[in-house]
Amino acid sequence: MFSWFSAPAQEAPKRKTRNAILDGDNGRPLSVEEHLNKFADGTIGTNGVVTQAAEYVPGVNDVVGAIHSYRGEDAAAERARARSLQKYLSKDGALTKAANLIPGSNLLAAAYLEGSGHHEDALRALDLLQNWRDAGKADGALTKLAEMFPGTDLVAFGVHASHGDFAHALRSIVKTRWVEAGGDAVGVVASVGSVGSLKVREIIVDGVRIKPVSGLLWGACIDLAMKAIKHQVAADPNIDPSLLDADVEKSSIGLVNHLIAEELDGRLNKLQQEVNAGLADGNSELTKLRNGSALMRALLPSELPPPRTELIELLQDVIGKATVTHGPAPQARRVRGKYTKYSAGLPEALGAASCLSFLGSCSLGPHLAVVGCLSGCVAGALQGLRLASTRLVPMWNDCNADAGKTLRRPPDDPYRQARKSHWRAPEQNEPQFVCIEIPRTPDLEKKVKQYVVNDFLSSWALGRFVAGVLRSAVGTVRPFIADLLSSETKHVPQLFISITTPSMPVPEFPLLTLPPLPLVVVLDLRLRGSGPLLRKAQVVISDKVIDMMLENLSAQFQALDLRTLAPQRASFTQPVSLKMKLALAWEGPSLVRIVAKQPSVKLSLPE
Repeated sequence: MFSWFSAPAQEAPKRKTRNAILDGDNGRPLSVEEHLNKFADGTIGTNGVVTQAAEYVPGVNDVVGAIHSYRGEDAAAERARARSLQKYLSKDGALTKAANLIPGSNLLAAAYLEGSGHHEDALRALDLLQNWRDAGKADGALTKLAEMFPGTDLVAFGVHASHGDFAHALRSIVKTRWVEAGGDAVGVVASVGSVGSLKVREIIVDGVRIKPVSGLLWGACIDLAMKAIKHQVAADPNIDPSLLDADVEKSSIGLVNHLIAEELDGRLNKLQQEVNAGLADGNSELTKLRNGSALMRALLPSELPPPRTELIELLQDVIGKATVTHGPAPQARRVRGKYTKYSAGLPEALGAASCLSFLGSCSLGPHLAVVGCLSGCVAGALQGLRLASTRLVPMWNDCNADAGKTLRRPPDDPYRQARKSHWRAPEQNEPQFVCIEIPRTPDLEKKVKQYVVNDFLSSWALGRFVAGVLRSAVGTVRPFIADLLSSETKHVPQLFISITTPSMPVPEFPLLTLPPLPLVVVLDLRLRGSGPLLRKAQVVISDKVIDMMLENLSAQFQALDLRTLAPQRASFTQPVSLKMKLALAWEGPSLVRIVAKQPSVKLSLPE
């Protein structure tokens, strides 16, 4: 049904002969004693044919279940108890519930329950009218009787499943108090050419194990999966109804892709709300700072203005078109400065003239003080340009070097396991990274400049002064920075900025939290000539950082009760926790495999 998880190639098994029953696993003939033991295991062993047949006989199955319990075989003991008199005569058993419906027998049932210490159940047994009202409910007498007999239990299963009550639906098939499900791997293979075109291509299911084993359990699980899909289709009119006409795998892939597209569209459409929420938090912090002193009221604006609708729409378009690739990280090239050393010259001469003018003003008149002041101002401005010329490029290179260290020294991840992938990067020994490239959008850069200069800086007095300085200096700062670079520089100057994202809740899973993630923003700049300043922007994150995040989320999933996420799981009697190890492997530059290794979950069913 589902695609199998890729595994290392193994040697094909040897072809068995028609006398294979007499051959051991290593090809040698079985001894008489080994052959008898093998025959006994298949007939009267724990999972033997005779043993499982005896578990269907009331009274006998109680004895078989006791033997299983004595041997410590809990799954087999629970399987035997499923059709035992012990279960049918318990306080929630089918026979006890049926006795509560009949006048006279309900008195016997009440006496039996009271003698067993179930006082509240004994009182309920005396209320015939209420018992008949509850007879058709999920735990009512008629439903329990239907689950008791072959054939009618399938009818009960269909009724439970159609109402979205998956716990009672499983109970009607397996007849046990719990079900454990697990496997080797469950996951998906997805193409991530761009954020907006994320699609699941394949579903991975490998080595699924369910116990206690029931002959109808596999069919029930498949039917429940289709019921879950139908419930989702009925709840969302935007889902294509043709998904119900396909098999489980195609329906699951179609539903997952629809939910992914819907979630992405929803997050992008809520971008304005999220930006406004962030601005509200920022405004509250600004208010606290401004109330602290008069200096802060002069330096800081009263509030942060919201961005215009055109800017938000451009951001939504850019995010949706951002491409995702996997491979080596961009290399930070060292920038060479054009002016690395200055000899004494005009700034020093003007500084000396300023000092002499100040001394001369004491004896020759105040007019020399004006000359000294102007000389000092020019000397200071020239010295500032000299410092910028000599220190800007080293600071640039230091920033890029620190970002390179961030990429290659991610947080320690003691749980990281080696991943297997069929696709190999060009250089296997080089660390690999995920690169999210922002498409070049000159209009976005223009709108951001307009917001910063016209909206943000123009909202208070000091900001208006800074905006005026930027408007007058923007035509000279860019050529000045370009002139600081060596004329021999052939590559596009790149600026690497290292940042760490704050811890934040996972969308749609508020109880899960993303850990802080170190990443690097790479800016390709166009300093020479006119036109947009930004040629390209990338966000780079290391594979090891992603592995650390997945390991962190795996640990959080184990503490999460899945019953809180969907009403179909509310009827399970104990918390539903999913144990797994999330892993990610790339099969190509834009093809990723996301797998939950060794997943396991225990479902406690109602009695």
